[in-house]
Amino acid sequence: MNPPSEKPRPVTPPDSGYDDSQLIQVIRDFKDQEKTSSERLSGAIGDIKTQVRDSSESLKSAIIDNIENQTSSINLSIDQLKQTNDSNAALNRDAIFTVSRDIQNLQASTQSQSDNIVNAIANQTTALNFKVDDTNSKLDQTNAILSKIEENTQQCIPSESNSCPAECEPTPENNH
Repeated sequence: MNPPSEKPRPVTPPDSGYDDSQLIQVIRDFKDQEKTSSERLSGAIGDIKTQVRDSSESLKSAIIDNIENQTSSINLSIDQLKQTNDSNAALNRDAIFTVSRDIQNLQASTQSQSDNIVNAIANQTTALNFKVDDTNSKLDQTNAILSKIEENTQQCIPSESNSCPAECEPTPENNH
């Protein structure tokens, strides 16, 4: 641009001897190349869009198929686990019933054995009490005999105050 103080210069026509057809041809060729490049670029972009869309659809389809396969596999596993759990639950119910019945039988058997043991202990206690009473009676008799022996022995021990009577002399007849 011209500075404000200067007047614009008038456009001068090119020399009439100058051939601008070559320049115009170069410009036309450039425009044609630009148009061709633009068309190629547009076509390439269209191809890329188509490839991206196809890839996207293919990827989407693969993801959906994979999800469906995994869902099917998971559902199959869930069904198998449910069947296993149902089977185990039935086995556990049977086992619990059996254990419960066995516990009741054991309790009844234990109670019966306990009653038998209590009765046996009571019978033995009664028998032992009789034997203890019999033993105590025999011990009392033995103590009486020992006391009599002691008394008789005291009489047979010679001392200053005591002379040994003839019956204290050891003989086969008096068992001394």
